[in-house]
Amino acid sequence: YYRNLLRLPEVPTKFQSYGTAVHVALAGAKNSRELLVLFERALRRQPLTKSELLETLQKGKRSLPGWWSARERQASYDKHSKREFSIVGVKLDDLQVRLTGKLDRLDLEENGVVVTDYKTSKPKSRRAILDGDEMRQLFFYRLLLKQFDHGKYVMREGVIDFVETDKMGRYKFEKFDMEAHDPREFELLV
Repeated sequence: YYRNLLRLPEVPTKFQSYGTAVHVALAGAKNSRELLVLFERALRRQPLTKSELLETLQKGKRSLPGWWSARERQASYDKHSKREFSIVGVKLDDLQVRLTGKLDRLDLEENGVVVTDYKTSKPKSRRAILDGDEMRQLFFYRLLLKQFDHGKYVMREGVIDFVETDKMGRYKFEKFDMEAHDPREFELLV
């Protein structure tokens, strides 16, 4: 109630601060060196204690270079990619509901768009993603795009990309064919 309806300001947790800094870095970096510079700069702007800053800075310095190396082709952006793509005030059909969202990455392809959502949590299994908030988030992005700019962007695929490694030290991402999943259940919740 306080966070979502009243929108009262609150101090972010160290995990939220870490996630914010990672997203800022991913949105602006053109190479792995710049990724770390942007990450540290964004992290230092967060309301963290000295120990939290050191802890999260070390965490990012451990994970981000490896992620970039594992994803270099996907991490780079070109004229067909949009970072931190904002959609504001989209009207939901005939209802007086306005939706807003920010997509981490939007890749324009011939047969639709691919939306990538970066996660700074430990990787989850495909089943956990399908049953969890991550899949609902992908459906929400699909709904936003469907209503945005007269349906200009058709979301063909959704990607959940984890910036942290799994227990085996691998960087994991999961792709979902959005046409293969029925969004009606999600749309009924909205």
